[in-house]
Amino acid sequence: MVQTATILRDTIFYIKDFLDGEITDPISNRPTNQKFIMTSYPTRATTYPLITIKDTNSYDSQTLGFQSEASQHYIEIEIRVWAKSTKQRDDMADQIYQKLKDNQIGASGTSQANDIHDFQLLSSVNVDEPEIKSKVMSFKFLFIAT
Repeated sequence: MVQTATILRDTIFYIKDFLDGEITDPISNRPTNQKFIMTSYPTRATTYPLITIKDTNSYDSQTLGFQSEASQHYIEIEIRVWAKSTKQRDDMADQIYQKLKDNQIGASGTSQANDIHDFQLLSSVNVDEPEIKSKVMSFKFLFIAT
């Protein structure tokens, strides 16, 4: 559950845990010291494809009225798909978008149940490097703190 005191961390780990249960790692024998979904960019040798999830340092907070303790928080999250081919990158990015979109409403395990609302894809940018193809997707979520 996303908590007000740890909103950024909780949101990132909620999305990571959700996608980890929904997106199948195409590498069945990934080395045990490597992860398929990470919360930071890889800094050492890794096996592709992989997914990174991190906050973009964009955070907007407002109170919900005069003398109200409730507040709304808009959080931007970057999800980046790293792959060896354009097709694999695009297929994985499409899967991520669909899974997040389809998980918005419901009583248990959904974004709504975790107080994360107003799912928006803000941008999707392809980054082509010599051996790695990646897609940087920026998502925006609304968290209501009461």
